Amino acid sequence: MKTYGWSTSLDIETIAAPNGVTEDYSAVDGKAACVIVQYPNFFGGIEDLAAARDAARNVGAMFIVVADPVACALLKSPGEYDADIVVGEGQPWHRDGYGGPLCGLFTCKESLVRRIPGRIVGRTKEAHGDKIGYVMTLRTREQDIGARRRPRISVQTKP
Repeated sequence: MKTYGWSTSLDIETIAAPNGVTEDYSAVDGKAACVIVQYPNFFGGIEDLAAARDAARNVGAMFIVVADPVACALLKSPGEYDADIVVGEGQPWHRDGYGGPLCGLFTCKESLVRRIPGRIVGRTKEAHGDKIGYVMTLRTREQDIGARRRPRISVQTKP
C-alpha cells in the first residue's frame, strides 16, 4: 500500500499485529477513509473481520478485505462480515501454480457498483436460445460516443 500511496500523498497507517493478528483497532480514527484487512493475513493468521468492520463503521470508513479465494472455501466469506469491497488474486486457482498472467478479483456492494472506475464485463444469454454472450455493462452511452467523436490528428512532415 505504501508503494502505491506515496505518489498521491495518502497517509497509510499500519496497525501492529504483535501475535500474528491484529488485536487493537483503536488507531482507526475519523480521518480514516477505509480499513483494509488481509484474510488470512501475511503471517497466515485469521483476522477478526467483525472487529475490523466495527472499527471502520464506528468512524464512517469503508471496510475492505483482501481475501485469498482458496481460503474462503473454508473460512466465512468477507460478505458475511458485510465487507464493502473485497479484492483478491485468482492465481491460486491455476491448477499447476506456475505463475504467469495474474487474475485480479474484485467485488463490491451493489450500492457501490456505479462508482467503480473502469469497465465490467457481464454474462448474458440470447433471448431466443441458449448461446452465452459477454457484454460491457454499467457503461454510459457517452463513453462510446465520445470515443468516436475524438478528432484524429495526423501530422505530416515534409522531407
